[in-house]
Amino acid sequence: MLGATTLELVKNRHELMSGQGIGLGAIALGFAVAFVVALLVVKWFIGVVTRYGFVPFAVYRIIAGAVALAWLSTL
Repeated sequence: MLGATTLELVKNRHELMSGQGIGLGAIALGFAVAFVVALLVVKWFIGVVTRYGFVPFAVYRIIAGAVALAWLSTL
């Protein structure tokens, strides 16, 4: 992901430097916010898995997968 992001930034560097649209400051802020949120979610998820184990997560994923397959079969 880092490589793909870097490649996109290099390809679009002219738009980023032109001052129009989204600048590097907004991208840096978005990166920082996403990083902090990801750390909090991982910490929360490890706590849930430590407390309850993987069974509730497995059940949730099986149900979500079944719902997704049912929805996709209607398309």
